[in-house]
Amino acid sequence: MQFGEQQDLMQRIGAEFGWSPGSDHIILSRYIENHNTSSSANIDENNLLISWHMEHIGKSNPAIGASWNMRKFTCRPGTGNTLFCDGIGLFDKLNKDDVSFLEQCVYSWRPINSKKLKPILLEPIRNHKITGLKMAYFPPMPNLNIGEHLHQFAGKEPTKENKDRFGSLMIKLSCDVYSDESIRTIQQWEQNDVIFVDLTRMYHAVNGGFSENEREFEGIWAFDAVSSPLDNL
Repeated sequence: MQFGEQQDLMQRIGAEFGWSPGSDHIILSRYIENHNTSSSANIDENNLLISWHMEHIGKSNPAIGASWNMRKFTCRPGTGNTLFCDGIGLFDKLNKDDVSFLEQCVYSWRPINSKKLKPILLEPIRNHKITGLKMAYFPPMPNLNIGEHLHQFAGKEPTKENKDRFGSLMIKLSCDVYSDESIRTIQQWEQNDVIFVDLTRMYHAVNGGFSENEREFEGIWAFDAVSSPLDNL
């Protein structure tokens, strides 16, 4: 698929979903990704090269969708897969008591390694913009207790008990993101594949097994139409 065709599809989808990959911002939200890192050659297809994450969480205007056009893929079959975990499916694993607790929580977060950005307030349970279904929305970090990031519970200053419970639930959900294959989808790439991703609900990660210059896609970010992609630059 040529970039012009990819752009046209993004604009058509954006018109339906309220995304903003329009002509005023299309160049600013276009990017090339090859995931080349100094350690990429040492990570095989059974391990994560890019850890599980929710795109741009903690930014004031995160990308809410994207198209990824795999224009180069010369890896061995089964390597360089992109893994997806459904935030709605993650929510469905919670019991009613935990849902009731988390719906009263507000936490403070900013992207890791982005000290220049001020933390923003987020709700760990939110409604999906299109379907209205509830989903879990948080940074998946099974080895980090983020209980201290709880900013408010039931409209008040959180207690230590609130923070401890919040931290424990975030670790539990993080472990589910990493290990529960029942809510996982795997994109096994081939050259010229194009996918469109709902970044508001899909946690994602990338497996290794490929070397520098073997895997490259052209992407277009989609943003909420009420905000500007410039917020993320």
